[in-house]
Amino acid sequence: IGMIKEEAMIVKCGLPCCTCGLKKPSVLVKGSSAFLCMRAAASFPFSDEVSSPVCACCAIRCVPGPPGFMKPPQEGKAPAQETMAEEVKEAEKKTEEVKEEVKEEAVTSVAA
Repeated sequence: IGMIKEEAMIVKCGLPCCTCGLKKPSVLVKGSSAFLCMRAAASFPFSDEVSSPVCACCAIRCVPGPPGFMKPPQEGKAPAQETMAEEVKEAEKKTEEVKEEVKEEAVTSVAA
């Protein structure tokens, strides 16, 4: 009964019949939506649903990796989330390879 001290709460009051409190926020913004073949998700700070910055619209990728068109869906349906994640990983890998090549070229040109 009365004020209850709890680390995850800003204020917490208790009565014999109920307890009410104000929890400290852990995520400032979090949301997701889907309509037909379009999906959207947002999270700040990043969470399980959105683990890194991603920006794409109408199958045109801006971030991560080199900007450009994503692979078209197979069999006339939207690709699975796992397939999209694999494409993003492939793009990130290609980006890292290009960065390494540029670094090697820069070192070679400076050494010469």
